[in-house]
Amino acid sequence: MDEELKTLLKSIKSQTNIDIFVYSFESGAKFSTSDEDFSMPSVRDFDGVFADEESKKTYFKLNYKQMPLLFYIDGAGMSEQIYAKFISNLIENYSDKELVLSRQEYLKAILLGECSKSQVNKYIQKFSAPDCSSYAIIIECDEKKASECYSIIENYTVDSFDACTVTGKNCITYVRFLNNFEDEYGSKTEFCQFLQRIIYEEGGGDSAFYVGGTVGSFDMIRTSYAQAEATLEIVKKSHSEKKINLYSDHVFTKLLEDVSKERASEYLNVFAEGNFFDVLNDKELLLTAQAFIDYDLNACSTAKNLYIHRNTLNYRLDKIKRQTGLDIRRFSDAFTFRIIMLLLNVKD
Repeated sequence: MDEELKTLLKSIKSQTNIDIFVYSFESGAKFSTSDEDFSMPSVRDFDGVFADEESKKTYFKLNYKQMPLLFYIDGAGMSEQIYAKFISNLIENYSDKELVLSRQEYLKAILLGECSKSQVNKYIQKFSAPDCSSYAIIIECDEKKASECYSIIENYTVDSFDACTVTGKNCITYVRFLNNFEDEYGSKTEFCQFLQRIIYEEGGGDSAFYVGGTVGSFDMIRTSYAQAEATLEIVKKSHSEKKINLYSDHVFTKLLEDVSKERASEYLNVFAEGNFFDVLNDKELLLTAQAFIDYDLNACSTAKNLYIHRNTLNYRLDKIKRQTGLDIRRFSDAFTFRIIMLLLNVKD
């Protein structure tokens, strides 16, 4: 089914709250704006609009980009017939025209994979977006301050090519454009730290960041957004408290997701020696280990973010070493600890 048509029908649904169903006579492809399956009319040979009293649905046929299609909406009354004619006219007039969407709605459709390449190009032309390297950041906000957070971020994009849109109940996606893969902030982490600071200082509360990889052109931004989504999912599974998370830091985790549960158990028997599972049952030690690794084995940052004294941190790290045989102050042991935690997620 044509991606532009899908996006148009979703747009009509958002404006009218009417679900629309479509069937292709040529390919047999079906699409609807709801989860229900397509139902054929009791009478196949009709012209214009047909109110099917038997199925309580109103059908209409039309050609979209030379494709013969059958549509319907629920209900068979006079108002449904008027809506059907109205929707039919909208679809016919749409062919080869741009979607009537705001910049935010259009960007959301692109990120969710609802737009074709030609439609992405229309967005670039309409909103003067640079077709250069870019990446997506999912910003998870305090639920109670989501609208304030969005306003703060939107205001920041006013004088730049960057753009943002709401992609979840308390999630905002920020698209960052780069000049020849270079960022004036030096790195993705530094840019996220900047956004985190202005959101907090301007009353938007705490926020967490999940960053996709950089793509070479804007028509590939959907890939970066999918990576940001994957990062968010991975971090949630690991119960990490880290606020800025890059996809590049979690690629290894994605690779381990393909490991079978049986093989994960086999690997665990090799890696998890000593009383490792005692640490898992001690929430304080487990949180300390995860935080220490998340903050790049930096004792000062870990102690600060856990609100504990350095001596307390060292005591806990020594206890982890005694119980597991892993001194996670050393990179190799910290890496082993992280692998074990990832394998446990696969196993469960």
